[in-house]
Amino acid sequence: LDPIFIQSVDLLASEASNPSNEENQIYYNQFIETFGTHYVSRIIVGGTAHLYTLMDQSYYKESSYEERTSQVSLMFQYKQYNGQIGSNSNEIWASMKEKFRTTSSTLSIFRPPVASKENKSDWETWQNVAGNYPVVINRTLFSIHDLIKDKPTVREHLRKTIEFYLQKGVMPTLAELNGQSKSRNSLISPKPQGSIIGLDVVGCGYDPLLLESKYCIFDQSNFTENEPWSDPYNKTLMYSIPNGWFAVNTPESLTLDGSILVTSVEDYFRQTRTVTVRKSGGFIGIGQKRIQRTVTEFYRRFYQDYYNLVLRMKQMGWYTLSVSAFPYPKLNPTAQVAFDNLPTHFDVKDLKIWQDFFDIFGTHVVVSSNMGGQVWAETWYEKCLTYEHTQTWIDEQVTTNWLFFISSRGTHDYRQQVDERFRQYSIFSSQLLGGTESIDPSKWEEWAPTVKTKPRPISYRLISLDEILPESDLRNALKSAIDYVLKLAETEDRDYINQLENARGSPKTKCSRNEIRTRRENSAINYEEAKNVLCPYIGYKGVECLGSITRGRNLIAENATRLPIGVGMTLDITTGTLLLPALEYIYLGNNYWTDPISNTTYQAPRGVTFPTFSENDNQPVARVFLTATELSNEWKYEKLRGSWLGGEFGHSKSLADIYSRFFSNNQATAITQKPYVLYRLRVENLRLNKYAKQAIAQLPTTYNETLYNDFLRNWGTHIVQQSLIGGMHEQQVLFKDCIFSFNGAITSDNLDDYLKKDILSETLGNSFYADRRIISVDHWLGGDSTEKNETRWQQILVDNPALLKIEEYVPWSDVIEIDPDVRNNLRKMIQSRTAAADKVRIEHFENLLTESQ
Repeated sequence: LDPIFIQSVDLLASEASNPSNEENQIYYNQFIETFGTHYVSRIIVGGTAHLYTLMDQSYYKESSYEERTSQVSLMFQYKQYNGQIGSNSNEIWASMKEKFRTTSSTLSIFRPPVASKENKSDWETWQNVAGNYPVVINRTLFSIHDLIKDKPTVREHLRKTIEFYLQKGVMPTLAELNGQSKSRNSLISPKPQGSIIGLDVVGCGYDPLLLESKYCIFDQSNFTENEPWSDPYNKTLMYSIPNGWFAVNTPESLTLDGSILVTSVEDYFRQTRTVTVRKSGGFIGIGQKRIQRTVTEFYRRFYQDYYNLVLRMKQMGWYTLSVSAFPYPKLNPTAQVAFDNLPTHFDVKDLKIWQDFFDIFGTHVVVSSNMGGQVWAETWYEKCLTYEHTQTWIDEQVTTNWLFFISSRGTHDYRQQVDERFRQYSIFSSQLLGGTESIDPSKWEEWAPTVKTKPRPISYRLISLDEILPESDLRNALKSAIDYVLKLAETEDRDYINQLENARGSPKTKCSRNEIRTRRENSAINYEEAKNVLCPYIGYKGVECLGSITRGRNLIAENATRLPIGVGMTLDITTGTLLLPALEYIYLGNNYWTDPISNTTYQAPRGVTFPTFSENDNQPVARVFLTATELSNEWKYEKLRGSWLGGEFGHSKSLADIYSRFFSNNQATAITQKPYVLYRLRVENLRLNKYAKQAIAQLPTTYNETLYNDFLRNWGTHIVQQSLIGGMHEQQVLFKDCIFSFNGAITSDNLDDYLKKDILSETLGNSFYADRRIISVDHWLGGDSTEKNETRWQQILVDNPALLKIEEYVPWSDVIEIDPDVRNNLRKMIQSRTAAADKVRIEHFENLLTESQ
């Protein structure tokens, strides 16, 4: 910090730490006059160009909204290209209406400013120089009291002084600040007294893509019929309510004392902003809100960086304000004019008109809102902590962070109890909504009473804007426009997430090293070297190497005639993740396999055999799941049978995720797999390679949870001993579960037949089924993913086969080469790991069972 600023703070602390007279207060007022109320924490630099068009009143009245928009756009193009050699500015000028040209005037403002140049428009000149002389176009501000960390009394009094000044527009006296004197009139016009708080939300537009309120739509001018609403505990707090609005007491205090694990940006805003949309299939999304800096950071943490987010929240409801939307409401004059100027038919060519309208009024209107306050705490922690510590330990650290919200003890005491490693690899923040939001969230008990006088909306109920209009062409056009822009935003959102996910690197699996691990660092296995030597091997989607897929025709030359490794890889039985190969492979001798289609011969390692397979292994298999539990059990039962399926079954999924994706809307799902088996592989002699031996050698005979957990994280829990290799066409079908109950319903045998016909591209012959199913997943595993011809795809499948099924695997604890004590420790760790995964699964099942009751 600047020395003068530090000296000034020290002066406040020495002369007026706890103000007791008006002279003390003058110090704080002078401090604000010197340094201001806020400091700039970050800026965005660049350039801006604004073109203001001033229209004659007579032209404005006689022209339509569409015409004015078109003429302003043409004027902008003319100003942009006028003076450029080879431009069509003369044609643009001629295309403008005569009256608009002669009665309007324009004003251009450029930042940075530019000087006119011959043969160049001001716009072109500005574009050329803006990058060389950037200006500040956006600032992020924080209250200056946040800079004072070690003087809490000074910090708090300065905060109160700043808050008074911002609300009243004048510097306070100490008596005014302490409420002992009647405040002077504000230089800033206050809101009309007597109207209930919330009228700037309920009856107003709402943009669900930005999650923000827009311009008010319903008429609020008549207060003649409604009884006033008053605080049941303080009758002096009385508010008037416009006709058509209703206020109902809904006091509640909700504390989510358990942790909410948030897995996506959408989940975050679902939890912190409750928005219910009538006639909507679910959460609309937040779409373009990613343009805001804070939300961009959320996107990156979820989809590009490797973070988990745990959310804790305390919510206080006070009253619910609602408005009637039927009979169709009277609109305020401004909104009525805007609606009247909309086209009566939707055409994508007019999209700019609709988007301008939605920018002002949103796509929905708020018809009800619960008013109150909310405080929530977010704990972001790097996922590498999940590899080094148990979930119980993580939960304890998160809970300790939260304790200051539910205890009267100071924050500092609890933060001292949070483990240093967790503090180092986590980000904690908290926020208030409603009441006096400038209060530190850790003092939420002081904040809670202020919610009554300054409630904020903590939940919304919306209806689409077209639903407030009577049946008409305008209503139909408005509905089409809303559907179009929401779909467009959804596509843009998905593309943005894909962009982040494609750019993400490998997950960070090492947060830090404890003392034992540091001593062993020099002898640790070189995983990069291991990958170069042991890769590639066959994964669920083709030839890969520890998560990065290698396309068959891009293999290095020395591996071209070697059979890709399909056994001996390690497997994490709790997730289905394939890790590094653990066995030693020697490509000597006469162990060969010949592809029957291409007649190409491949060399296989010693000790690898090719058990026979039958044509039954190539038959399509359909599995139908009517509940999330049935689908989740597929991994459980395959694990009990000692096998593991590939394709969509390759990675075990959360029961809650399965339910939300496939079963939450009275749906069921089916997964159909059509294998194209090339060969079956088996290895009997589990002889470890040098890298696996080095990893085993680092395990102490005395049980150490961290070290053994690190081993399993890198080398899995089991070794694949037998597998089925080839390619696969796979489909996942969603269908309404009612297909079994209506007249004309189908049987289980019928459904099995239809699913197999679907994947074989055969005629179904039953529209009842076809009309009630959606193929949500349709992909090909193995081979060249860009090849569209199925015959050609099969011919080159051998170059890049996929793992169709793990038929047998062996736990690390059963490998003979390992020391008996280490084997016992591994057995203990594997059992603990699988038990923890099973416990989570049972908890998810019980939660779903509770929610469905």
